[in-house]
Amino acid sequence: MPSQQSSPGSTIKSSVINLINTIIGAGLLAIPYSFKTDGVLLGVLILLFSGISSSFGLYLQGVSSKFLKKGDANFFTICSITYPSLSVLFDIAIAIQCFGVGLSYIILTGDLMPIVLPFGDYSKEELRLIYILLSVFIVVPLCYLKNLDSLKYTSIIALLAILYLTLFVYSMFFYSLFNGFQNIPDDKRGEINWIASEGFDKIFSTFSIGIFAFTGHQNMFSIINELNNKFSNLIQISKIISISMGLSFFLFLTVGLFGYLTYGDTINGNIILVYDDDLVSVKLGRILLVLMVLLSYPLMFHPARISFNNIIHWISVTFLKYDFTKDIVEAEGAINETSPLIRSGEEADTGNGGNDGIERESESDSKFGQVGKALPLPERRFLILTTFMLILSYFVAISLKSFELVLSLIVP
Repeated sequence: MPSQQSSPGSTIKSSVINLINTIIGAGLLAIPYSFKTDGVLLGVLILLFSGISSSFGLYLQGVSSKFLKKGDANFFTICSITYPSLSVLFDIAIAIQCFGVGLSYIILTGDLMPIVLPFGDYSKEELRLIYILLSVFIVVPLCYLKNLDSLKYTSIIALLAILYLTLFVYSMFFYSLFNGFQNIPDDKRGEINWIASEGFDKIFSTFSIGIFAFTGHQNMFSIINELNNKFSNLIQISKIISISMGLSFFLFLTVGLFGYLTYGDTINGNIILVYDDDLVSVKLGRILLVLMVLLSYPLMFHPARISFNNIIHWISVTFLKYDFTKDIVEAEGAINETSPLIRSGEEADTGNGGNDGIERESESDSKFGQVGKALPLPERRFLILTTFMLILSYFVAISLKSFELVLSLIVP
């Protein structure tokens, strides 16, 4: 097997960058709307509850990864130890959610860019198609990268876009505050509800905004798998979680509060769509929003591809009696979707991963392969699966005309 010692693995810094970018997406700009329906007090409490519960879930992923060899942790392998018969259900849920969110990003690009940057004599529908096809040049090359850590530089660009949008919301609030909100048109300046909400039905309709705001669990196992060995202990994993969730909570809270306090209960959806369309800073913000979601698309594509591979494997061995051993031979020595970038000497010599986990495999563990071992993704299947998923994404994005329809299918 060729040595992987030249690949140092990901660091705390790159892991935090990727996790924050996974957590913070376009949903950041919907938080002010949830404050409108919930009121400030309940809105803050829901955000706090969501942040704490999501942090605990990420921590449990870190703990469970220690029961497997380094590089083998994912929902399928964890469930193959605990509830083998249900292991595929986790991957079905992850595949649908991640594929759907990524699809919504492409549709959002087609819906927003014709408004921000119209050109020529094209109709809105023609511009929508043009911008969706242009997004291929950003999205497709990034989706063929095998490791999540390879996306750290694009994640930095996406985080810079988030920084601009955040500072824009801040500046508009403080500018309005210092001017007594006289710069806000009367029809856009609403009441502020500090305690009262708009009713249970309204709270329930926006509850998913707060709950799904901190969703980063689909990439957590990949982040853990790719960590450099010296950063892969539970203390360092907890550090990654604490920094990522702390910064995410701060951004959600402040953008939510400042956006809501600027416009009150006149907000209806994404805060960036409320600002004056003629401002250059607003147009730039909308362009950066599109750039952010396009650069975040591969972060949804990566876990979706892993889950689709697991689903295909499960179907193959369950119904088609496929012999998976040739996949293992083909993937041997190559870096696949869930293999670590570096193997410890103990792991290479003994196969038990040293202190990284507890040995959970035997040669006849399961018809699905070695229990607790990540399923291989051979190069040929990687290319075919990636290409098929991209073609399907763009076909559906071009065919669907409703952004709300996609969200209704992936968000309860």
